[in-house]
Order: sequence, then C-alpha cells, then structure tokens
Amino acid sequence: MIKAEIIWFSEIFQNMKKWDHIVLISWQCYPIKDIKYIEKYIEDLGNRSCMSYRPIEKKYLCRIEKYHFNDRNFHVSPIINKIIIRIVSKFMTLWEPQRVPAINLALWTIVSFIMPRRKYLIKNYKIYIWDQWMVLSYEHIRWTLEFLKSKEWKKILSCFEYTSCCDENFFQLILLNNENIKKEINNELLRYIVRWKNANSPKVLTIQDLESIKKSDKLFARKFDINIDKIIFNKI
Repeated sequence: MIKAEIIWFSEIFQNMKKWDHIVLISWQCYPIKDIKYIEKYIEDLGNRSCMSYRPIEKKYLCRIEKYHFNDRNFHVSPIINKIIIRIVSKFMTLWEPQRVPAINLALWTIVSFIMPRRKYLIKNYKIYIWDQWMVLSYEHIRWTLEFLKSKEWKKILSCFEYTSCCDENFFQLILLNNENIKKEINNELLRYIVRWKNANSPKVLTIQDLESIKKSDKLFARKFDINIDKIIFNKI
C-alpha cells in the first residue's frame, strides 16, 4: 500500500501547482459536504496540510517491534491448513481468517515468541501513529518525494519490512520528524468516524447515523459499505 501511494504521489506531482493538495481517500470514504465547500476549505489551507497523529502508545508497539507477515503468501496443503485453523481458532478469538491466513498467523506467533524485539528505526526519530487519510500540500509532497531519494530514506525503508499497519505511521514518521514541516501540519482528521471500543476498525455507518453525519463539521465520513446499507448514500 505504501509503495502504491508513493507511485501515486509521484505521478500526480508532475501536474500539481503550488496551491494544490492531494487528498488521500478510500473506497469506504464518502463526501458529506458540498463539493464547493470542500474545495474552498482545502484552498484556504494554503501551504498547510492535515494529518491526524499522536505519539505511538505502548499497546501498538507490537506492530513494529515484532515480525509480521501480512504481505507474504505462504502456501500449505488443505489438510495442514485445516489443522492450523483449528489450533489457531482455539487461542485467537478475534482472528479473522478472511483477512489473515492461518499459516501467516501461526508463523507470526512462533517467530514473535522466539525472536527478540526488533530495534525499530533510526536513533532520534519519534514514532507517531494514527490515520493515513491525509490532505497533503504541494510543498509537503515535494519534500516527501525529495526525501525518498536520500540515503537516509533507504535506512528507514528497511525498518518497515515485516511490520503491521505501517500505513498508519509511515508518512507521519517522515513529515513530523521535520520540525519545520510539523509546524505546518494541522493535527486534524477531516473525516467523521465512529470508533467501537476495543474494535480493530471503525463502525460501518448506516442510515441510523444520518443525523450525526449531518451535524458533523467534517468534509468526509467513513466507513461505508454498499453491501450493508446503500440507502445512506442517496440520503447524504
């Protein structure tokens, strides 16, 4: 995902002007304000960007200190796979088999138990975390692309191998460790989101959330799923 975003930034930057911004949006996001209002809001940002962030909490350190295999595909026979699923299911009540293959989870558990915690990143770098849904200005995109050509970048890239959910701290790490750029970033998520307590992902918004969405001052909302509720789109 990170590599795809970098390629996307590079391609779009060729045609950007200095007052333009890139808005990172997913298929589960949806605008909840008039397009002219959104354009004016982003135009008024000037050279500033919007990115939600906070120092990484202890409970999230396992994402970067332990080894993960989310981007690796391991193949085993159907029989072995069934055995692994039965074993894993007994110990992992929150495991979602459609998202994380059983063999990946089994290997992650074994490797995490055997291997020591990883020494993450370069000295003097602060680790931030939160949402990847950013609005980045021309200047911040330009600086990011220039930084990705540096030798220091290559050191950082290797640190993201075998981590989990790095899309939620990759660009925060690069931009916020530059104090001058950090001053130009609004710590703001321009999306209306309902977060369930102890849940891995936000609530899927439905028609029951319409009144709350109307009252929101955000530009977008997430997440939506047309297979769960498609009426909400027309109402918005």
